[in-house]
Amino acid sequence: MHHTPPALSLESGADAYLLSAGAALDVFGLRSNEIPDAVRDRVVQEHPRLGFKRQFAGLLRAEAKQVPHGRAWYLHRFALSDVTIRLAPFRD
Repeated sequence: MHHTPPALSLESGADAYLLSAGAALDVFGLRSNEIPDAVRDRVVQEHPRLGFKRQFAGLLRAEAKQVPHGRAWYLHRFALSDVTIRLAPFRD
């Protein structure tokens, strides 16, 4: 779980940093404005999301329920994960 802490830096390793950035983009849309629309559209066309937002939100809620005060619990409770996932700039 090296990719989930907030403010992860390159000191944590390139793999963890890139995984964290990719997950934040995919799940919450963070920094999506830095990716040209044509690039984002092509990636989504080649790799359809297939209900990802709905499924991921459900899995995050389930983990938050199973592990009180864990990382998923904090994300769900304080980052309003259901809302922020729904607002991510990708169609589900």
